[in-house]
Amino acid sequence: MREMITFSIQKELYGLDLDLIQRIIPLSALTSLPDEHLYVDGMMSYEGKVLKVLSFRKMIGLPTYDDELRVLFTKLRHEHKEWIDALATAVVEDKVFAKTIDPHDCRLGKWLDGFTSYDDEVMTILRRLNKHHMRLHGSAEGVLSLRKTSEEQALTLLQTDIMKTYETTMSNIGLFIDKFSMIADSLQKMLIYQDGSTLFGIKVDEIDDIASIDETTIRPMDDIKIESDYMEIAGVVEIDGKLVNLIRSVRFPTNEVL
Repeated sequence: MREMITFSIQKELYGLDLDLIQRIIPLSALTSLPDEHLYVDGMMSYEGKVLKVLSFRKMIGLPTYDDELRVLFTKLRHEHKEWIDALATAVVEDKVFAKTIDPHDCRLGKWLDGFTSYDDEVMTILRRLNKHHMRLHGSAEGVLSLRKTSEEQALTLLQTDIMKTYETTMSNIGLFIDKFSMIADSLQKMLIYQDGSTLFGIKVDEIDDIASIDETTIRPMDDIKIESDYMEIAGVVEIDGKLVNLIRSVRFPTNEVL
């Protein structure tokens, strides 16, 4: 049996030998190393040593976590522009409003409901955004109900309080976007990895579990999703109904240009 630690990247699961991992720690701010290999995100201090840190996402050809968040929140801003435009059309033209009024039902609401961070500054930004987002969706029911009795009052409410709430919500999303590097760091974890005499960090999205693997259950990958000169692939195994891509070992890359 082999003890593996499993972690997730974009909902895909990966596993590494537990014996090769010294510790799992929260990700802290890294000092950039502009002349290092493309897979290296920076360096940090660890137990009196300077530790270089690899991005697992970069090693498997994925965008960085903060870039992924930036793309997502740009889409969420666009979706809420469509939401406020649809609400305005419903009020002005007395049409059916087909968007959700439940703040937990839109993509932003679902993301916020699942978001956790141990960083106080990040949580302050989150609470502020969540408060205005809840108020924005909650305003739709009131203005649509008011439209049935007074078109003028409904338009006034839309053009003043609701538009102000919408603009504040968008402003807070913008603030969230500006802080994505810090937010991404607060969400990710660091594996302190030992490759022979070389110690380095590996940045991953989320730690999933520690599992015992029967080596006889490991099977070759039919569709290779991982291609890297710096990882040895063991195969794939099923754990609790989920497929886990097993990495036998990781090697710290040399500094040649890819």
